[in-house]
Amino acid sequence: MSDLSDFQAELAKRRETLETLAVWHEKMHRETDIDLPYDPAETWISLDVTKRWLPEEQRYEHDLDTERERLRRVYLAAKELGAMFEKEYSRSDFELNLTIPGLFTQRPIELTYQVNREAVCTRRVVGYEDVPERVTPAYRRELVEWDCDTSLIKLAKGE
Repeated sequence: MSDLSDFQAELAKRRETLETLAVWHEKMHRETDIDLPYDPAETWISLDVTKRWLPEEQRYEHDLDTERERLRRVYLAAKELGAMFEKEYSRSDFELNLTIPGLFTQRPIELTYQVNREAVCTRRVVGYEDVPERVTPAYRRELVEWDCDTSLIKLAKGE
């Protein structure tokens, strides 16, 4: 930031974004009964519902029906509130990317709701591939300990 006016303009923009997100999260909570995010400024919301850890498969078992229902409720409520949608798939996730209208500003805000991909897609094994073993070469790593005896008061006094 070069001066106070730039700083204040950026602060106003962030406050508008935070207010819009807080209002959005509250509306979505009331409309869909999904949990409020931990942080009011959150723009990535997981709708995952895990049942238990499957140690032999090294993954969580998901409640796919509940995840699908949560996503359906989010979609319907967001559509009603004027959001625009884009779908994105990764190896294990489905993301519903929303662009929501700014409530306190003209700038739209982007946020994402995520579920396990299996909640909306059918997983099919179409083959196998053999992955070669990979071994990390040996290397020397520093073992570090810290001795910190400088207090902030001493630092402030220039000692």
